[in-house]
Amino acid sequence: MAVGLYKSSSGHDTPFSARWHNSRWQLISTPGISGHHEVDFQGISCATATLCMAVGEAEDNTRNAYFHAFTEVWNGAKWHVSTVRRQVSVFIGASCPARNRCFASGYTFPSPTTYARPLMETWNGRSWTTQQVVQTAAPFSGDILAHVSCVNRSDCEAVGHRFNPKSNAEETLAEKWNGHRWSLQTTVNP
Repeated sequence: MAVGLYKSSSGHDTPFSARWHNSRWQLISTPGISGHHEVDFQGISCATATLCMAVGEAEDNTRNAYFHAFTEVWNGAKWHVSTVRRQVSVFIGASCPARNRCFASGYTFPSPTTYARPLMETWNGRSWTTQQVVQTAAPFSGDILAHVSCVNRSDCEAVGHRFNPKSNAEETLAEKWNGHRWSLQTTVNP
């Protein structure tokens, strides 16, 4: 399964989905997200041939044009919208270590005037729950968890970046899930 985006004839970002089947790629239609345009898939993970989770962001139709993280589930026959977050947010990465367990990583903005904060949600086969991830302490800001990879439901790594105002540069960020909580890891920077 592959997901992404393309520009429609009206000039809007439109989600794209295709699957490899019978030795060729086949396009698969994806549902729209009500009240949103500029819908972009950012990541995908498939636990089985009949369960995939795609994540991304959709721009709302308000004057401010805020982004909202969303997920869509593939059930082996078609895509269904699973969730659209109300809060301004973006999902970038996905990992599904089991049929009833997926993780989605990204970032959120608690208010329009704050820096990005790391975002991790988990899916239990029916609904999504926001997990408590570690936000790095000052002077760091703008934490983003871009990718997540899980070998099972209690062993995951999430990586991304954060801003260090002392060096005026982005630095690496990594957190580990042990099945109960996320913990910050020491990382190296080039």
